[in-house]
Amino acid sequence: MWRAVDDRHKKYRCRACGKADRKSRVVDHVLKYHVPMDRVPFSCSLCNFRCLEQHELMDHVRKYRRHIDEASKLGVTIRQCS
Repeated sequence: MWRAVDDRHKKYRCRACGKADRKSRVVDHVLKYHVPMDRVPFSCSLCNFRCLEQHELMDHVRKYRRHIDEASKLGVTIRQCS
């Protein structure tokens, strides 16, 4: 869903909407805006954060105290699609 735009500056472009940035940012963008929630292996049930690996989700949850507090208050669990 992305392609290289400018090799000298390592820019990539989203094929769906044209957003251009560093590869990691374009990958995050594609996951957040162009891949359906049920197709992303890991996601935060408290916000719209999506990622490909479990450790990324754990890092995300640990960064935000609100997530930790809300998760324990509501009994929310981290979701993994099979």
